[in-house]
Amino acid sequence: MKTIFKTWWAGTILLAAWAAQSQSLTYSNSITLSGGNPANVMAFDLPQFNPANGTLDGVTLTMYSAFQNQFTYDGVLASGKLTFTPTNSLSFLYHGSGVLAQQNAGGFTFNAGLPSHGGSLIPEASPVLDGQSIFSDALDLANFTGTGDAPLSAEYYFLPTVTWTSGTVTWSANSSATMAAVVTYHFEVVPEPGVAGILCLGGLAAALYRPWFGRKRFAPAKRTD
Repeated sequence: MKTIFKTWWAGTILLAAWAAQSQSLTYSNSITLSGGNPANVMAFDLPQFNPANGTLDGVTLTMYSAFQNQFTYDGVLASGKLTFTPTNSLSFLYHGSGVLAQQNAGGFTFNAGLPSHGGSLIPEASPVLDGQSIFSDALDLANFTGTGDAPLSAEYYFLPTVTWTSGTVTWSANSSATMAAVVTYHFEVVPEPGVAGILCLGGLAAALYRPWFGRKRFAPAKRTD
């Protein structure tokens, strides 16, 4: 029975030594992007998973964003009412077209009585979570594998709408966004053959070795009578 147990334990050590080891690598990048119409697009500076590190079996992408708006106007030669309504749309793109997450910042309107001049400012706040995507399909994993950049980019669409009752109004509006992406690569690493061989031999020896002094210490005493 002891021999069977030793053999099983030795086999387990052999399997453990050769088994793949699960690991992960995490990269992050934050970019500042101006809003535009048509939308402005910028790629994230995130590396692909280098196949020299092992075999990729999963990708987790977490996305954050925040934006700010600034509007100024001069309506001293106008009368009535002025209204400023911005349309903001922040998108995280996969392969340039697939929308992974999006934040639409609508519903804000700035009103002013004319004649007057002034403006409105929405300061940038801390980035908020926009979403998370998990990739496990073979085609997606292939897209994230290589020695170049991961196929991820940010898009910011900004359209200001300004109306007033009558007269002449000059105005300007701009918006920018901070967009951040955190990518984690989950992969398997198989030990080098030389390292695995040493582990196997060491584990096998430890499992099968039975010290001689241990056997002698617990041997039954000889009778003298």
